[in-house]
Amino acid sequence: MLKQYLARAAQYLPVTGRRAGSLARKQRLLAEKQHREVMAGHEALRSQLVRLEEELLPHGKGARGGVRQTLDELASAVDEVGRSSRSAGRTALESVWAAVYRDTTDRSDWLTDQTVSPGRWAVGYPFLYVLYRVLDEARPTSILELGLGQSTKVTAQYAAHATAVDHTVVEHDPEWISTFAANFAVPSTTRIRSLDLTTVELDDGNTALRYDGFAQAVGEATYDLIVIDGPFGGGAERARIDVLDLIPQSLAERFIIILDDYNRPGEKRTATAIVKALDAAGIAHKTTKYSGEKDLWVATSPDLKFFTSL
Repeated sequence: MLKQYLARAAQYLPVTGRRAGSLARKQRLLAEKQHREVMAGHEALRSQLVRLEEELLPHGKGARGGVRQTLDELASAVDEVGRSSRSAGRTALESVWAAVYRDTTDRSDWLTDQTVSPGRWAVGYPFLYVLYRVLDEARPTSILELGLGQSTKVTAQYAAHATAVDHTVVEHDPEWISTFAANFAVPSTTRIRSLDLTTVELDDGNTALRYDGFAQAVGEATYDLIVIDGPFGGGAERARIDVLDLIPQSLAERFIIILDDYNRPGEKRTATAIVKALDAAGIAHKTTKYSGEKDLWVATSPDLKFFTSL
């Protein structure tokens, strides 16, 4: 299945721009459909095993030695197939996004340094592709980025090339700021704000990492693009909640919010909280998610809903 997906991804190498975006969407939807079919087959097989267990091990008679062991081994094998299928599907989608991102940014008039290292802790190719399209076509003028990293390389070049763009990056680690600046020429149009991390207790009893003094440091401006890939999220129940301090007062009428790692529970809860805050403020919006090796979530004002269907 993975080889099949990768072969299809290679078909899209010669295309660029909006055509690349259209083909990427069609290919992504096809890959997602095939992946859903594989996973549905896995769930059906798992259900069959459960029924077989009920037939072979009637209630009240207990396990039957070798039969019990065989069923457990089959169940373990089926679960492993499911995990492998999910991983292969995500890897295939990431490959599609990577090919289209490279073709879309080829010969870009402002993204001249295309050295990026996506994946793992950094944003993935779906995130970079969506970000590039937003910058290149929505042309935001006031950008807030939470977390310094691979996305900053893209956003900073856009801010340096465009006219009258304000780009602020919030980062907690001074050593990482120095390392990043030593390997990437941060333009004067990008301001990096170093804010310490602090742990706060929330009303629901959970705790969350957040930037200390965040609202005071960046809350007076109005932003039409907010990019969220920090602070650390990990397996936290609540993660990257700082953005909630900015809604609605620091959100422009025309806006886009991009949140990375939406596949994790903490970030999912933050996306839900963003929607709740927008609804409470009477702000209309459109949302979607994009998937590769991990997920990202996008919210836009209605006039920019195009970016929820790339």
